[in-house]
Amino acid sequence: MEEEILENEVLNKEEPILHTAEPTIYSVYARADKNGRVVKVFSDCFEQPQEGDILIKSDSGDEFVHVGYYQLLTNDFVYGYQIQDGKMVECTVKELEEERAFKQNKN
Repeated sequence: MEEEILENEVLNKEEPILHTAEPTIYSVYARADKNGRVVKVFSDCFEQPQEGDILIKSDSGDEFVHVGYYQLLTNDFVYGYQIQDGKMVECTVKELEEERAFKQNKN
């Protein structure tokens, strides 16, 4: 009986509050090919940017570490983003159609 009470006391003890450091800030970058098409998006959590890579955004959290949610290619394998004026932007419908036509003529 005494052992049971002791166990309950230990189990009911509050854990000390752990103070965590400031959140780690990560940056998301885009890498373009020679034509300005975005061919890679990555976080500096896993890879360091190279000269010419464009900073997209910075902050803390999963959104800034795991960046696989960027769909760089359309269903027919045309690049959907480009770098324009130092920023990553979606390609227009006209630009996508031109890229599709270029790929078809190339084959």
